[in-house]
Amino acid sequence: MEQMPTRKTKKPIVRLLECPLSKRDVNRSQSQFMQEMFNNLPAEFDSVPVESCAEFVDAIENARKEPELDGLHIVCHGDFTEDGEYLLKIGKEEMPIRRNLNLFKNLGTRFLFMSACGGGMDVMLSRDLLRIARIESLWSYGREITDAQAFAIETLFYTCLYHRARKWTMEEIHRRLCFGLEYLKIDNDKDAIVEPILTLDCLNDLRFDLTVPEKTA
Repeated sequence: MEQMPTRKTKKPIVRLLECPLSKRDVNRSQSQFMQEMFNNLPAEFDSVPVESCAEFVDAIENARKEPELDGLHIVCHGDFTEDGEYLLKIGKEEMPIRRNLNLFKNLGTRFLFMSACGGGMDVMLSRDLLRIARIESLWSYGREITDAQAFAIETLFYTCLYHRARKWTMEEIHRRLCFGLEYLKIDNDKDAIVEPILTLDCLNDLRFDLTVPEKTA
């Protein structure tokens, strides 16, 4: 995988890991959309195309070595197996997240945005990922989501996060977004306020031991 160029900047940097979605989406580029958005924010953006699990692993390893990264944003399809195991679909391959939690160990970014359907439905998986990655916050989606919803939500999220005049906490951003998404009917589920489509887990909210237990035989 091509190494990202080194930079000297005081601006926060967000990196997109963009996985191919489907043949019908070949002309769709979230990286192009996000680049246009970040051109209007006091933050920087770069992207890494990821087409296999091996490239995904390399991209995570490279991100861990770059302390200047503020956030990591992953775009791919997500699904559950019949046994309830959550998978990320990366190209033609699948990566079970629970069996690969150590990949995210000590990730080092302030936040991780998992832009994939259903990632926030498994609450314990989200908390375990947050705990082992030791990031401030994990953002994901609690239901299936359309492209239009994702683009709208993520634009609002980054605007709230990096707008020059605002210094909201992650919890404040989440509360405001959930209200706005329901009010604007971007999240048009009847239970949108109680069970919002956008989920947030914060490290400070975890009340259990942050050490990761060793696997037992």
